[in-house]
Amino acid sequence: MKIYRIYTNLVRLFQYHRVDEPHYSAINILQKSLNIPYSQVDTKQTMFSNCSSYYYLKQIQKMYFKRRAMMPIQYVIGEWEFRDLLLKMKPPVLIPRNETSYLVELVNKLSKQKQKCQFLEIGIGTGAISLSLLKENSQFTGIAIDKQKFCIELAKQNLNLNKIDPQRLQLIHLECLKFFQNNLNQNPDQQFDFIVSNPPYIPTSQVQNLDKQVRKFEDKVALDGGSDGLDIVKQILDYGYQILKQGGYIALEVDVTHNLLLQQYFEKNTYGWKDKYKKAQFFKDQYERDRFCVFFK
Repeated sequence: MKIYRIYTNLVRLFQYHRVDEPHYSAINILQKSLNIPYSQVDTKQTMFSNCSSYYYLKQIQKMYFKRRAMMPIQYVIGEWEFRDLLLKMKPPVLIPRNETSYLVELVNKLSKQKQKCQFLEIGIGTGAISLSLLKENSQFTGIAIDKQKFCIELAKQNLNLNKIDPQRLQLIHLECLKFFQNNLNQNPDQQFDFIVSNPPYIPTSQVQNLDKQVRKFEDKVALDGGSDGLDIVKQILDYGYQILKQGGYIALEVDVTHNLLLQQYFEKNTYGWKDKYKKAQFFKDQYERDRFCVFFK
């Protein structure tokens, strides 16, 4: 059977079952199952070649049924590119979004004057942020924590997959507040150049409005940020300053509604943050939406 025929059948079936991005989904499934570069899938040479291998057809079929069930394409093919990384993807670990790449970019700019940095990431997920920072900054070292053991395990796999020295990143299975408490009690002299996090920030009432495939397959713990979406953000800002070096900063990805709220909290000193941090700055993402905040000690 010609690959073009397989491709058109996939697209037609995805359209019939109302699967988002049917063409994109079909191309990714063919790329992964046939083990060919993504850029070469949609070419005459590939499309008009034959695929008669039972193994390949079975792989395509398995992926088709997963995608038809609304599983995100990243989980279906089991990997995804993020900046200069190739990341293994497994449900329910949160899929890194395009906006998060801009958080890495922001941290790179803020730290460009520093030769050596030790950072802390809260909520490592796949490892996208920490591994990008390590790969793009040879003198960086870090600690990354996550309350979900399956996130730590996947991040470790991605660390090895991308051939980053494991001694440069310590992975700890621990929740945010417990880490701060342990660090202050057991290792009070340890301080970081910066803390970075893409914490759960969706207000609880809005989780049910997320895309069906997000609600069905991605970890709710990594999405639900409490009544106002700021439960973990507040913990980080309340306790993070104690383990930051002077001149250090906390960089966070937040909901589009949060920057104005956080700015008001800071200026009114609602939670005492103005006593802990010199200033707070707010940044937009690539879509010109309020998305990132940075608190400087």
